[in-house]
Amino acid sequence: MRTLPPLLLALGLAAPGCGGDFCTKEYDKVQACVSNKEGPPERSEYIQSCQAKEKKARQQGTFDEAHNKALVVCLDEDECEKMMKCMSEASDMQYTREQLATIKTAEEGNDIEKMKEACQYLTDENAELVEACKPVMAKLVEVATVEVTKMRDAGKHDFSACRDLERFGRAAGSEAEKAAQALCAEAQAAQTAARALAEAAANTAARKAKIPYECDASLKMMAGMKSDWAKVKRAQVIKACFEDLGLVILEMKVPDMTYICEFNVKEVGKAIKAHSIDNAELNAWIEKAGPVCAKEG
Repeated sequence: MRTLPPLLLALGLAAPGCGGDFCTKEYDKVQACVSNKEGPPERSEYIQSCQAKEKKARQQGTFDEAHNKALVVCLDEDECEKMMKCMSEASDMQYTREQLATIKTAEEGNDIEKMKEACQYLTDENAELVEACKPVMAKLVEVATVEVTKMRDAGKHDFSACRDLERFGRAAGSEAEKAAQALCAEAQAAQTAARALAEAAANTAARKAKIPYECDASLKMMAGMKSDWAKVKRAQVIKACFEDLGLVILEMKVPDMTYICEFNVKEVGKAIKAHSIDNAELNAWIEKAGPVCAKEG
């Protein structure tokens, strides 16, 4: 239920109607039921303002007849508590009508921003709006999925875009939510993988015998992923980090190893086993490193 500020006039809840009789009755009821720390407005001023609001609303075509009729009923309540409850419920109904109209307009115009505005922060309390927003949420999921997919494919991850996608997915249903979570996990891994690929390529070109942290980190992030994207990206990271750069590391480090198995050499060896890398050149160097590295277990 929507809350009510202290004074109806300030609320804009009292949609004026029925001319002076309504406005006079409204004023008297508000004075009897609603406390106002700053003191009540002057009677004639209130009524004139009430009538002016109605006239302006009618001229602009925004006067809400249904809301006005509901308020008339509320003003007939004998008890203040019942009147205030009635007006709050009337406000809820007005809000629902306005949102339903916004949703309809947004769908007809394919206005994504209006769809978000109308539906993204709904609660389960308003079943009518929740139902009206179901097809909207499906559309929002579709649009957000395209956006996040483009980011993932570009090696980027945006927390805000993923937050929206996951929220829309949650509202659209369990399957949509799972798909949103999976795509956002891929986008996050894609960002780390992009760094791994860039740094591995730079180290290979500079013959810098060091495996970037992001190589192993991105592979761990993609470990449980079964999508085609993940399969391709895993293969790219393994090749860049442990085949291309791995060969540079082995060529530079193995010949000088006498007593200690160099850390990066160990990591290349582990990766060859872990990812079943079949590379004759790597295998030949690992065989040469075997005697030294075997001593360390």
